[in-house]
Amino acid sequence: MDNPKYNSQKYQRKSIRLKDYDYSQNGCYFITVTVKNPECVFGKIMNMEMALNDAGNFAQTCWLDIPIIFKVSIWMNLL
Repeated sequence: MDNPKYNSQKYQRKSIRLKDYDYSQNGCYFITVTVKNPECVFGKIMNMEMALNDAGNFAQTCWLDIPIIFKVSIWMNLL
């Protein structure tokens, strides 16, 4: 199956950012991570808890390193 070329006109996304807001300032930001074809790429739910696989452990390590690398505090809720 051939992959069609990316059509920037068809898939153009509009920015949802506030026009005059300085996103470099301190503040609370909501981050959503999505994956292709709703696959369980980070692990699976077992006994009502997330059981991370290798990819999930790597993602969690990177996430927890953000405040160290960027000198910011993070309040998080991993679902």
